[in-house]
Amino acid sequence: MGKYDLSNFKKKIAPRDKDAVEKGAASRFSKANETLGVEEHEEKAIETKSFARVVRKTFSIPESELGLINKIKDKALNKKIVLAESEVVRLGFLMLSELPDDDLETLSDRLEKMPMGRPPKKSK
Repeated sequence: MGKYDLSNFKKKIAPRDKDAVEKGAASRFSKANETLGVEEHEEKAIETKSFARVVRKTFSIPESELGLINKIKDKALNKKIVLAESEVVRLGFLMLSELPDDDLETLSDRLEKMPMGRPPKKSK
């Protein structure tokens, strides 16, 4: 025979059922917690997030207002909050939806009006 005893090898590599794997992992974690002196806490149920369907839209925005998005992102970074451009826009939607009608009207008067539709194609 070979010079190595392979009798236990099959047992080590054989697939185990899920319960055995979870039980082994739990015991390793409890041993680690014991060693580190960490109190065991009750397991919290893992929340599963269900995301709403994402809709892609295209819109035009003046460069000056695009700069405002970057300003807001920088302001959030100062508070250690990382925001994407779309998240800044969505935050704006949330805030506007909570405004009273009179305030919304006042703010809409300050908004720069833009021509509707796509700009005309330049002829060569």
